[in-house]
Amino acid sequence: MLFLPCLAFAQRTPAQLAQIIDLEVRKKQYSPTRMAAVLDSINVSKASIGASTTFPSNVTFVLSGGKSFGKYTNGQTASWAGLTVVQAIQDAAVEYINPAFSFFSLVQNSTVEVCTTLSGSRTFNWGINLNSGVVPTIDLYDVTAASTLLAGTANDGTQSQNINTTQLNTNGASQTWRGVGNNTSPPGTFNSANFTVTARFYRFWGATSSSPANSASVRALASNAFHAGATTFTLTTGTTLTKFVVALPPSVTIASVIDTGNLNADITSSFILTGTVNVLDAGSTNRAYNIYEYNIGAPYPTSTNLSITTTN
Repeated sequence: MLFLPCLAFAQRTPAQLAQIIDLEVRKKQYSPTRMAAVLDSINVSKASIGASTTFPSNVTFVLSGGKSFGKYTNGQTASWAGLTVVQAIQDAAVEYINPAFSFFSLVQNSTVEVCTTLSGSRTFNWGINLNSGVVPTIDLYDVTAASTLLAGTANDGTQSQNINTTQLNTNGASQTWRGVGNNTSPPGTFNSANFTVTARFYRFWGATSSSPANSASVRALASNAFHAGATTFTLTTGTTLTKFVVALPPSVTIASVIDTGNLNADITSSFILTGTVNVLDAGSTNRAYNIYEYNIGAPYPTSTNLSITTTN
């Protein structure tokens, strides 16, 4: 076993060596050649340890004042058996960096309509920054079910796999998966970010020639989007129709409507809640949608935008 400072009898004192090592390596102000010269200045014959020979055994650092030599700290053992001085310095200068997922996803929309059933085969895609690790395989893991879908699939960035059948029956219901990397250097696992699918109701809106009376006529309105909570969206009036309808999911109501094309007039009171219409969700379950209507006597001469804000 080699104790670095204890060999510094001739050209350097232990304190001087520790200071040089600290400046040159820990602060990364060095070159391998420069540091090889520093180590070679220790009072040991180059026949026994030089830039081209190898360490006979592992090295334990005994450095004063809590000093470090690159990634090694006082009292730590360096695995340098068989390495040259230059290789040892390069090893000390490179910290171990854990492998990490750069992305993890499924070929699957992350938002679906309430009562959608997820089933069958999905393509999982991922990327891993190996860094200092060796990752030959990953596992595909169902977070919601707390079970492994597929163990030990090759780390080639893609895999098709059947998922557990799940119906997302309520607003906000979700299903989540992640990847688990199997690192062999050193042995251990690491997780990707989660990929989550969430169920939401649609909201519908637009100019129309007649009041919607059933699910099909609500779904036929010109615009729709998933509704995830209080939000603001725009209804464009056009210049031909006089009826404007907003259909909102159960319990969702209008907070305000501003006519941004006409001096930001507040026309909230003109949008009348006319009642509810049953709208079929993705699982053919009736949902009572709130129907708001705004009726005018003649079409807008110039199309305007109505900024609509919901309460929830």
